[in-house]
Amino acid sequence: WGGGEGGGGGRGGEAASIDATHAHASGEEEREEALGAALVAELRPALKSASLTSLSLRGTKLADGGAILLAHLLHEGGGGVRQLDVAHTRLRTDGALALARFVKGSALTSVDFSMEQPLSLSAMLALADAAGGARELRALKWECEVPLSSVRHRLRMGAALARALQLSATLAELELGGQAMCLAEGEVEE
Repeated sequence: WGGGEGGGGGRGGEAASIDATHAHASGEEEREEALGAALVAELRPALKSASLTSLSLRGTKLADGGAILLAHLLHEGGGGVRQLDVAHTRLRTDGALALARFVKGSALTSVDFSMEQPLSLSAMLALADAAGGARELRALKWECEVPLSSVRHRLRMGAALARALQLSATLAELELGGQAMCLAEGEVEE
């Protein structure tokens, strides 16, 4: 993706895809937050295109402000987007909650929320609930390099994801690398 043009809009009815993978900038955290939001703002025209079916912001500076704007733009005009990848961004609680509200009831077929660090429990529970409520979601990838340390949180997440699988008639692929959702051998419930 080269910026400014809003990505490759589909020609002749072809599906389009935007991949903003690893769009990096230097500077302080506030500047990075602003860059992530600016990246999403530049995508506004492309998100209105019904031919845009895949959006990857993997590895970008996308943080809460940009994710909140992204969720709003997707809700307002991202009807064609079926695959969303926000893995390894700077997403935290507020942005994850905004995206969870969009995912629930959306027509997304694939979502990747993989992160280096776990999100807050409230954000993770909201995303699990959203996965169960997404109308067409078939694949959820949610890997985390640093597993949850709280046994209670792991058990709650395991139960929430099990509920999502029960509620969803379409969810068939669940990738949870690094996420222990049960008690380890010798571990006791808190």
